[in-house]
Amino acid sequence: AEKQSKVVEIQTLHSDVVAEMLQYIYTGNTPNLNKLAGDLLAAADQYNLEQLKSICEEKLCNSLEIGNSVSYLVMGDMYQASNLKKMALQFVVRNMTSVVRSRDWKDCLLEHPNLMAEVMETMARKDTGDNFKRSGNYSGHDHKRIKTDGPVRN
Repeated sequence: AEKQSKVVEIQTLHSDVVAEMLQYIYTGNTPNLNKLAGDLLAAADQYNLEQLKSICEEKLCNSLEIGNSVSYLVMGDMYQASNLKKMALQFVVRNMTSVVRSRDWKDCLLEHPNLMAEVMETMARKDTGDNFKRSGNYSGHDHKRIKTDGPVRN
């Protein structure tokens, strides 16, 4: 149908985002990056525009704040933007007291339980200095094992 009509319908993206993406493809410029960085990151990921994705990721990393840190963490995870995910995760953990006072953080993380687990593991590492493996087992060196072979005697 697209070949005959010479029209391509892109229903998953807002027209402003498509226009900005096309502007980038043809000129290398992104004049509305400040306003559309998150949406452009999604579009760049969807259409494998790695350079645009990198530009959007950098812009988002530089605009991290309490109110957007959890949603940026989710974005970084969803769109394989590893720098954004890493920076947002560190930001959330460093500023957890303020983040929990912000709106929607809990709903956002509850919708992404793997990210909730990453936040918790990172907080535990920060608070105790321990290193956790992905399985959640301790790999720190200060933990004493309790012998459980038989009854405990005093």
